[in-house]
Amino acid sequence: MDVDGLGNIFIKGLSESKRSFAAYATMSFLLDLFFSGYLNTIRNSIKYKDFINILYAGGDDVFALGRWDLLIEFAEDIKKEFAEFIGRDDISISGGIAIVRNKYPIAKSAELARKAEKASKLYEYKGKQKNAITFLGETISWEKEYDYVKNLKDEFKRLINDGMSKGILQKLMEFGKAKKETNDLSYKWNTAYYLKRFAERFKKNNEIQYFLLDKEKGLQKTLFINSRSYDLVALAARWAELELKEIN
Repeated sequence: MDVDGLGNIFIKGLSESKRSFAAYATMSFLLDLFFSGYLNTIRNSIKYKDFINILYAGGDDVFALGRWDLLIEFAEDIKKEFAEFIGRDDISISGGIAIVRNKYPIAKSAELARKAEKASKLYEYKGKQKNAITFLGETISWEKEYDYVKNLKDEFKRLINDGMSKGILQKLMEFGKAKKETNDLSYKWNTAYYLKRFAERFKKNNEIQYFLLDKEKGLQKTLFINSRSYDLVALAARWAELELKEIN
């Protein structure tokens, strides 16, 4: 992870009346203090200390290694703490996560993470570039998209633990892939048909029925009216699938 557009922050981050060598030195010092100092406070918390290692942190960036699911949450916590530290909504931070097997070389992992971070730097959401996170092959904005995906992932897990078939996750990932690879809209009709038939298997479960088929907030409606939702839903499904494997 690193700060977005650091050069512009130094060029435009201070009004002309406040620009001075001392002001720039203080800004640089405080950024380095956050990355080389305060990040260790987050990492040393009970949640992360046995599972996350910071290999490098300083200046305006950080490179960490650890358990894949906690790394995603670690990145989220860094983003939140950085926003509070900065106190401005025009300065953001982007990152990339590479998820690999435990014997995969760290140097190659770093290169994959760097490519993921680069994808985040190029990402545009509602006219604004960067301010994003890339993991599991998908780039999403920290602004609203991340929370949507995380909440949907948790809802998948909750309903599956309550009896919903786990097979829906694989099908949603397939539909997400079809959306990216086809030029026609057949994937939309196939999705709507599949979710309708899938819901029929759980007629006595009102929660599953509501989750899938509600006319305002149901998954079927969301996917049919918003093509971008396919990418977000597929990511949530993949995330949920991996976390369920860890539990089992």
